Amino acid sequence: MAAEYLLITGGTLIDGTRGEPVTDAAVLARSGRIVDAGPAARVGARPECATAERVDARGTWIIPGLIDAHIHSTLTGAESMPVFLACGVTTV
Repeated sequence: MAAEYLLITGGTLIDGTRGEPVTDAAVLARSGRIVDAGPAARVGARPECATAERVDARGTWIIPGLIDAHIHSTLTGAESMPVFLACGVTTV
């Protein structure tokens, strides 16, 4: 059974608010929705983190999902959608 919470730690967070990147950041999600994001020391201190599944993101970037507002799915086909997702594109 999967954990209710997911904790991604150690990456550099770009949160999309035009703020400075947060190094050694953490993102806490519950049932697929972000609950908290910010410095790992603060987010990781939440009691929910004790039982969370953990993902080590050291050396990577944590960014919002990307949007591709102009694709031609009739040319690329539905089978290309996993490639978009692998590249961080979550909406087309």
